[in-house]
Amino acid sequence: MKLIVATALVVATAALPSFAYSSGKAGSSGKTGSTCAQCHTGQTAPTLTVEGIGDAELTAGAAVLFTVKLKSNAGTTAGRFAGFGAATDSAGTFVATAGTKVLQSDATHSSKKALDGSGEATFDLNLTDLQPGSHTLFVSMNDANGNGRDDAGDNVASTTVTFTVAEGEGEGEGEGEGEGEGEGPTDEGGGCGGSASPAAAGLFMILGGGLRRRRLA
Repeated sequence: MKLIVATALVVATAALPSFAYSSGKAGSSGKTGSTCAQCHTGQTAPTLTVEGIGDAELTAGAAVLFTVKLKSNAGTTAGRFAGFGAATDSAGTFVATAGTKVLQSDATHSSKKALDGSGEATFDLNLTDLQPGSHTLFVSMNDANGNGRDDAGDNVASTTVTFTVAEGEGEGEGEGEGEGEGEGPTDEGGGCGGSASPAAAGLFMILGGGLRRRRLA
C-alpha cells in the first residue's frame, strides 16, 4: 500500500510542470532562442499566422491590436489546446487582453484555449507605446494534446515578423527653420551691380530734378 502511494506521488509530481504552464509562461517566444519546442517535441507543426502588424502603418506613441492564430495539423481537434508566447525587441509595451496576460514584458496565454471545430485558436494582442524604428516580433505557439505532459503529442510552430514604426507628429519639427531667411544679394564694398539704398535713390532724384530745371531756364 505504501509503495502504491509513493508511485502515485511520483507520477503526479512529474506532471506538475506542464500544468503550471497552462496559465502562461515567459521566455518562450524565441526572442532569446528558447521557444515552446524546448519542452514540447511533436513533429507535426501547426500553421502559425500573425495578422495586423507586419504591413500596418504604425506611429510612435500609438498602439496596435493584432492577432496570432494557430491551426492544428495533428489530424484531430478533440481535446487539443493552444498556448503561446510573444515578445518584441523593446518595440512597445504589451497590455493584457481577453485570454492573455503579461509576464516579464512578454505576452502569453492566461489559460489554455481549446481548439475550435476547424482546429484553430486565435489570441488578440495589444502592443502600446510604440517606439520609432525597425522592430521584430517573436511568436511561438503550442498545439497541445491536453494530456498534462510535455511530450511528442504537443506540436510547436514559431515565427518572427518585422515591422516599422514611424516617428510621431512633432518629432523632428523645427529642423532647418530660419535657414535662408533674409538672404539675398548684398554689396559689401559698393561693388558694381550693387543695389542703391532708398536714401541714395532719393538723392539722385532730387539732383536730377535740379539739373533739369536749370536746363529749362
